[in-house]
Parts: sequence; structure tokens; C-alpha cells
Amino acid sequence: MMTRISMIALLLIFSTWDVFCQDTTSGLLLDSVIYTAFRTPVTTERSGRTVEILDVNKIQNAGITSFSELLNSESGIGIVGATNMPGQIQNIFSRGTGSNQTNILINGLRLTNPFSTNNVLDLSELSLSGVERIEITKGNQSCLYGLSSVGATINIITTTPTHSGWKITPSLLTGAYNKQAYILNPSIDIGYKTRRGWSFYSGGYYYTTNGANATIDTITDPNAYKFNKSDRDGFTKTDIWLGTSKKWNRLDLSVYTRQHLQHSQLDKEAYSDDDNAFAKSRRGWVQAALNYKINTHSLISLQSGYSTLKYRFSDDSSVINAQALTDGTVVSSDYKASSQNHELQYKYSLDFLDIMTGLSAYQEKMNFNTDFYSSVFNFGIRDTFNKSNQTTSALYSQLWFHGQQIAKTLRNLDLIIAGRITHHSQFGWIYSADFNPSYHFDHSTIFGSISSGITAPSIYQLYSPENNFGGTFTRGNPDLRPVTSVHYETGYRFNPTSKTSLTVSAFALLTRNDIEYVYVWNRNKPIQDLQFDDFRGDTYLNIGKTSVRGLEIDFKTAFLQKWQARIQSSIFNGGTRYDASQVNDAHTGPAWIQLYNSGKFVSTTADQSELIRRPSKIKLQLQYQINKKTGISIQHLYTSRRYDSYYNEQNGPIGALNNELLKPYQITNANIDIKWSKHLKTVLRFENIFDSKYSEIRGYASRGRGVYLYVTADIFSLK
Repeated sequence: MMTRISMIALLLIFSTWDVFCQDTTSGLLLDSVIYTAFRTPVTTERSGRTVEILDVNKIQNAGITSFSELLNSESGIGIVGATNMPGQIQNIFSRGTGSNQTNILINGLRLTNPFSTNNVLDLSELSLSGVERIEITKGNQSCLYGLSSVGATINIITTTPTHSGWKITPSLLTGAYNKQAYILNPSIDIGYKTRRGWSFYSGGYYYTTNGANATIDTITDPNAYKFNKSDRDGFTKTDIWLGTSKKWNRLDLSVYTRQHLQHSQLDKEAYSDDDNAFAKSRRGWVQAALNYKINTHSLISLQSGYSTLKYRFSDDSSVINAQALTDGTVVSSDYKASSQNHELQYKYSLDFLDIMTGLSAYQEKMNFNTDFYSSVFNFGIRDTFNKSNQTTSALYSQLWFHGQQIAKTLRNLDLIIAGRITHHSQFGWIYSADFNPSYHFDHSTIFGSISSGITAPSIYQLYSPENNFGGTFTRGNPDLRPVTSVHYETGYRFNPTSKTSLTVSAFALLTRNDIEYVYVWNRNKPIQDLQFDDFRGDTYLNIGKTSVRGLEIDFKTAFLQKWQARIQSSIFNGGTRYDASQVNDAHTGPAWIQLYNSGKFVSTTADQSELIRRPSKIKLQLQYQINKKTGISIQHLYTSRRYDSYYNEQNGPIGALNNELLKPYQITNANIDIKWSKHLKTVLRFENIFDSKYSEIRGYASRGRGVYLYVTADIFSLK
């Protein structure tokens, strides 16, 4: 039924997304207008949320090599793997939440990876080419955007033509890093808009690097194999996109499609260079929308999107000594996934009230085959998994009361109330709500929110078929419940002049029913006497409750005509409590539960007092405009101590993860940007000037010192 609905919707509408979002990307709105936070345009000064806008100028001036590196520089956002070798897996952590609690949108529609363990998108897929702006709304947005919008919602808005005639924008990013690696990254945007309102746009993007060893080399014996032969972990990816749109008096119609190809050389584990592990992926997506303005007060819009993803991992007999002896193991995995997203919205505006209500439908599918063979033991096995039709449908509404239109005494008050009712095909009905008041003074705003959110188990966590030899239960647990959360935030925004602003936000988050990967053991023996043959299998269980508290500060100012400064900081801490009394043992039966993430057994309760891979950060930026064409900026990023996990075979009867406290580190970067003419710009970027040595992830190497040159040109005609 879902497939039929999606096909009908796509055939009927051929467009990309909501008209207000279309207007947001058109360039007609100022940078201070954001759409994502409330699904309607509002100035950041009037917003009752903590928001950030990265427009095309900020993206180009950064001279940054990747999407993840750009986001990693923002307060409250942490990207694990952003400064590692290109092509390695990159996951996002927002405001101390888990990696599956940030919602990534392309033009307002969700993009995920249904076959990953926890449905997390690998950010190395995403590129900055063809992007007009990125809107970041921090905090819970579950009422408007559904599942996983707990820590932040990030909307990537693609480029569309804004003026009649042609506009062609070629660009080139090239550079060197780690003393031996290079990057070559050409791209082009092409747009054409007719005088009758038709727009056509397309582009291409290519990125390649020869790479370096992605792991930290700990071999010191000059006679040891690979001492001077570390494998380079190269990476290439290609994007091609195409779109068209048309505007009439009341009707907007558009379509956007993109194809992505990627090839990565990988190292499978920390401190372990691998010469023969590869990953290939291919994603395609199409987005469409129809928008009709009924009258001056009301608008109806229909959005649809469909995405396919194929991924292949292979590791073919890695060489283990100088005589070319291999380990004799071959692993090959093929994954296929698809997702579709449909949104029907109706908006009605009065002087004192804006009403927005919508219907949402989302479906994802995945299947995989994994083959393992060992020539040493002459043994092979195949795992096959095929599960489809995991769907969610929802009804949501938002009421925005404008106090100035209700009574004089309320003229400075805005109040937003929102709710969402979601039905999930596995665990039924779930609810979320949002209460968001804000009070505005002449140059400042006080805002706050209390909201609830939902994060659903992934298909893999629910249905993975693997089980222990002779076991009675599978790794997937169909009895899992969704993770629920409550988010509290209060903030103050101060804009004394057009050149100075300060935003301070304090927040707290409490999640329940946290899902953990666990080992299951024979309950009939004391924990201290457990042996290998007492192992009953592994699975996922709702067992944790996490609390996070944090503070974000963002201050920016311009002074002495040519100087600008910005300070961003995000500080948070938290922990998790595990309670055996909350475990539903319908899937496993009575058993001892061991947490894989720490090796602890949860006989009654167990506490983890740290957040893994979620550091506090401070970023200082100083910019000087030498003349009208040339500017220089320096950025200094401090990342605090943080815990990381690694596998320890001595932790428990069969091994588990241990946590290690990694040292803080500091990086200093510098940019020189020159605008040679109205149509030509260059940015010279010096990354990690002092070549700081650090590990963002235990056992994996960072890129080290690098120099990059970014060149972009605008070739256009307004005729």
C-alpha cells in the first residue's frame, strides 16, 4: 500500500519541497531568516530556539574539505571522524545525545542509512557542492520532524537559480596533508532561469585523495613487516545532480534528483593497518513537492522523497608478513536499503495565530548477505537478512500565538504549542509534545522550551537474524521499545547592535529505554564462575536511562571597522544508569546481562558516569579585513578530554569494551581569502598549523598539518 501511495504521489507532483523552504533557498530572504526551526520563515532574532545558518558565502569562505568538518566547528555539534583520514566513517553527536538522535534532512526530507546498526547516516556521503545553505536547529524537534530529532535537526538546502539567465559556478579545491597525501576536488554548478519562471539546474562533484594510513602506527621494530610500508587508505566520491522548477501565480512545482558514488579503503580496527579492506556505496534520491497558495491566508503543500542505497564491503585475505602470507579469511557483505518519505501540510495564518498541521508517512527497507570463509579451517558461512515494510505514519500540528495581536499586555510574547501522534508498525502509538514560549525586548529575547522526543530502534536492532550456535534467540529483538526523551532549554539572545550578538543557552535532556548491545549469560551460575560455555548469545535490550546537562555560548562582534571576532563554546556532561529491574526478558528468558560497552554485569543497577566520544569544545575566531578584496582569519579550536571505547579481550569471560580517557587537544587554522573580482574568489587554508599530535578516535590517525587552496568563479549573464 505504501509503495502505491508513493508512486502516485511522485507521478502527480514532480517537485522537491515546501514552497516556504523554496523561498528560503531562493536568495531573496536574508541570512537571518530560518525555515527549519518552525517549518515557516522566521528571523533568527524572533526565533525561540537556538539556531545557526551557514549560507553559501560562509561555506565558501571556510575553505573546508568536507561537510563533517564544517559542522564540527559549530558549538554543540561533534563529528567523530571529522579530522581523521578522508573516507573513514563519520558520525554526529549533538548536545551530548547518541549518534542516532540527530535528524539529517535534504531540502526538508529525512535521509538515513537503514542497514546501519542504529540507522545512522555516514556523513562522509555528504558534500558541500550544490548547497545553498545549511540550517541547524539545536534541541528537540520531534513534533515537526518525527523520529530522531532529539539533539538537533540539520537541513541541507540545495542551490536553485535566483535570476533570469545563466549562472555557471566552477570551483576547485586542492591541497596536501600528512606530508604524503593530496586532495583534488573539482565541482561545477550550472543554473538557468527563464523569464517565464522555469528554472533548470545541475552540477557535478568529484573528490579524490591518495590518503595515508588511517590508523596510528605503533610498530617500532625496523625489521617488522610494514614498518615503512603502511598502506595508503585512499578515497573517492562522485556526485551528480539535476533539478527543475516552475512558479506560477499560486502554484509552485519542482523536482530534484542526485546520484552519489563512493569508494573507500578502510582499516577495520584501531592500530591495525589493513591492505585489502574496501567499501563501495551508491545512493540515489529524488525529491518532489507541489505547493498551492489557496488565498492570502492559507497554503497547502505535498512533499515526497525516495532514496536507494547499495553498499558493499570486502576484505580479501590481508597480507600479514613479508613473505606475503595472508590470514586466509575472506569477508564479503552486500547491503541494500531504500526509504521513502511523504509530507502533506496545510498552513493557515491569522493576525494573532499561525496554524500548521500535517500528515507524514515514512517507510524503510533493508536486506543484506554476508559471506565468510577461512582457508585455514576450511570453513564458510553465509548470513542472509531480508526485512521490509517498517513504516511510521503521523499527524502533527503547531499553533503559534502572536501576543502583540491579542492584547497590548502580551505584545512581546510569542507562544508555540505543538504535538505529534505517531504510529509505528512494530510498537504502535507514541506521542510527543512541545511548549515553546519566548519574550522579546527591544534588543533581546528570552526563550524556553519543554519538549518530548522519540528515537525508534533500527531494523537491524529489531530483526537481525544472527544467533549463537544452538541459541534460542536472535541478535535482533522485536520486543524493543522506542527510546523516549524529554528536553528542557532556556536561553537568552542579546543583539545590542547589528554588529554584535550574544546567545546563551542552558539545556538538560533525559532519555529512557536506552537501547544497548548486551551479552546474555547462564543465570544458573554465579557471575564470578561464568565460563565460555555459559554464553547464551548477544542481543539488544532496553536497559538504560541517560541524563545530559549542557551550556552553549555564542558571542560575535565587529569592531574597529575591519575586525570581527567570535567565541563559541559548548560544555556538557552526563551519564547513564542501567537497571536490571527494567529489562523485559521475553526475548532472552531469565539471564545475566553484561553490557558490551563496558563489560559490567547488571545484576541490580550499574552506572556509567561519562559520555563516550562527546567532548566539550571552545572555538575562537578572529578576522581582519585587510582591504576590500582581502581578508585573513585565524581559528583556534580546543577539544576537552573525552572518553573513547576499545575492545579488551580480558574484560569479562569473552571480552568487551573498555573506556579510556583521551587527552585534550588544540588546533589552530588560518585562512586568507581574496576576492580578485566580482566573479572570482580564492581561499588559502592552513590547517593544524602547529601540527598538533592527537587522537580523535583511539587508535586512528588524524590528518595532521595541511595546506589547501579553494578557487571558485561565477560566470553568469542576466539576459
